[in-house]
Amino acid sequence: MAQDKEMETGFHVVVLVSFTVMCALLDVIIVISDWGAWALLPVTLSVLLCWCIHFLDIGKAGLRLYFYVIVMLCVLGYYGGKGQSITDVPILLCLLIILLSRQNDKKLVILVAVSYLAYIFESIFFVHFLEPGTEQIVYSRIALGIFCLFFATVISLYFMSIYQKDSGEKEALRKEVDEAHEETKRFLSNMSHELRTPINVVSGISELMLSEKRSDEDRKNLNAIFRAGRRMRREVSDILNYSELQSGYFKLSEEEYEILSVVNDSVGMVFGSKQMDLDFAIDIDPDIPRVLLGDAKRIRKLIVILLDNAVKFTEVGGGYIYVSKRDTDYGINLNIDIRDTGKGMNPKELSKYREGVYAGDTNTDRKKGGLGLGLYIAHGIVTSMQGFMSMKSSEEGTNVHLTLPQKVIDKTPSIAIENVGGYRALCWFDRKKYVRYEVGEYYYRVVDHVVKDIGVNVEIASSIDNLKELVSHGKITHIFIAQREYETDPDFFEKKAKQIWVCIFAGPDFSLKEGSHITVIPKPVFLLSVVDFLKKTSPGSKTMSLSETSDDQEFTVSGKVHALVVDDEKMNIMVARGILGKMGVMVSEANSGREAKDLCAVNDFDIIFMDHMMPLQNGTDAMKEIRRIRNGFYSKRPIVVLTANAVSGAREGFLAEGFDEFLPKPVGIKEMARCIKKLTGGSYE
Repeated sequence: MAQDKEMETGFHVVVLVSFTVMCALLDVIIVISDWGAWALLPVTLSVLLCWCIHFLDIGKAGLRLYFYVIVMLCVLGYYGGKGQSITDVPILLCLLIILLSRQNDKKLVILVAVSYLAYIFESIFFVHFLEPGTEQIVYSRIALGIFCLFFATVISLYFMSIYQKDSGEKEALRKEVDEAHEETKRFLSNMSHELRTPINVVSGISELMLSEKRSDEDRKNLNAIFRAGRRMRREVSDILNYSELQSGYFKLSEEEYEILSVVNDSVGMVFGSKQMDLDFAIDIDPDIPRVLLGDAKRIRKLIVILLDNAVKFTEVGGGYIYVSKRDTDYGINLNIDIRDTGKGMNPKELSKYREGVYAGDTNTDRKKGGLGLGLYIAHGIVTSMQGFMSMKSSEEGTNVHLTLPQKVIDKTPSIAIENVGGYRALCWFDRKKYVRYEVGEYYYRVVDHVVKDIGVNVEIASSIDNLKELVSHGKITHIFIAQREYETDPDFFEKKAKQIWVCIFAGPDFSLKEGSHITVIPKPVFLLSVVDFLKKTSPGSKTMSLSETSDDQEFTVSGKVHALVVDDEKMNIMVARGILGKMGVMVSEANSGREAKDLCAVNDFDIIFMDHMMPLQNGTDAMKEIRRIRNGFYSKRPIVVLTANAVSGAREGFLAEGFDEFLPKPVGIKEMARCIKKLTGGSYE
């Protein structure tokens, strides 16, 4: 519709410009021929009148065009009434017919053609130029003009008929294609909805069976079924998102959310079930406001799509995600940057992701899997949010940048550490030891934000010798290294770990020897994990060995304990179920505060783990409602809040609200074990 309006306006402008040029030439002729200066005024006013009507958009477009043509014919009537000028008029009328033929209005063309007969009538009865004594050459030229006008009119009407017939056929074909397209969209939408139920049954039953004791072979088969169900559910979700974007039914919602929780959930969904030795770092600007207003579900989907692509197509090296912000009048621009060292896209492939389906690996024996809808869906989500998405890719890797406008609810910075002045950390990541130079840079970026944005004093070592020298000369409280750096001199780091806190970023296969005092942060390295480690290991606190901190896999509860895990993200529930299951805890789950309240109304849970940031109802409100049901049955049962809130004083705030304990995300095995032991009782075997 907008395009038709633009074309219509453009055509009117062409007509008016032609009329303006014609009148300008006529003014010159009036002056040269000395027809009277008074004639300049009405000719000029007629042009100005037409332009005013155009700019003021008076009346319907079709009626305006008729008005312009009639005014032009009146001006030509004045010109044609000046003696032999009548023989020149057919040329101008033929040009006007050719111009108007584009409008496909036969009546307008016929009106222009017959106007010449009116001019002849004027010359005979009013001007008296055409008389028996007029030269024969004048009549010959008039006859030629009439023939040219007749020929131009017939040709124009003929081409109009062909064009109208062709347009009718094209319109019918376009309508047929649109109907087929709509039918396809409805089919995709209905199919995705219908497939969700059996897929959820397969996933749910297989997950339930995995929670029971099974043989290794049965567990292996059930895991395969469960993973296949999860993958199918994700593909169906992509199909539904794709059909919604194509059909225009894609809707956004607004809710309060914590960006730390969204990022944590996204990381868990991508890395939760993957065993890899790639180096990925998850970084967040600590100054991002704690609570925002927007579509958290769609933002989580965006991060999962792009982060999963980065993991999927990276075979060596790693990747980096950085979530930051820029203050605006309406709130903030939430910026998400994702980089990887994987297989990139060439310019032709890069241009495809806006067009529809794109899959980096298009061979029939594709190894990476997936429908190839991810980038198109990501672009559609960003566009729906009135944001911006850009991609740069080469053989060296891919960089994706997102900008999403978001409103701010709570301006409190998301991450903070108390008494940062006492920290003096030392870090060393030897870029020479990595297959890709960028990997060390990713880790340094995380450390850089700990320094600049949180205020922790961090020194950078250039080598193992430089690190040893700095340790010997300064009061270092913490050392951060990666697995490769640790392997340079394990004995040195083990010795120093008994005196100061040493933290290693390591892969899934890495293990420390018995009695080690070193702390391991598993990959991917998450800024929240680093901040949580710093909070728990304040300067001056005594380092402990693995045996002193307890091997949590050997912890079991004494007696039967039934726990309820409440979280709107399935992967978080799976992680909690896995940790609690190893301790002998029976686990039930709920996906919302309301569902948790309904379960608590008919079940006696010994402990409840409650996610804080959930849609519709947050964890604090759900906890307070659960405390009140069944005459206060749960007023003395422990309820633990699970949150990515890394603000100083967050723990005290949640305890003041009525929670019994506070567990920061990402939840570790040790922290979960200590919480269970403290609140329910247990023993180490």
